[in-house]
Amino acid sequence: MADPDWSDPCVVAAWLRPQYYALVSGGQATRIAYAGRDTTYTPANADQLLTLLRAKESECAIKTGAKTGRRRAFRAG
Repeated sequence: MADPDWSDPCVVAAWLRPQYYALVSGGQATRIAYAGRDTTYTPANADQLLTLLRAKESECAIKTGAKTGRRRAFRAG
């Protein structure tokens, strides 16, 4: 799969999502080079790839003006 345009978080999130699911469903390691870093993700550290995916999804939501889904709790009393 060709590398995405890393300046657009929505494109990156869409590109990362199938790679993450392939990795956690028993796939082999996936290599991602970004911002001068070259990281290989394996099923053992899939949570780190999920963190990157969630960060890009959050950046995309902010870019498009969507609500970021923050929860707020109020306490009476």
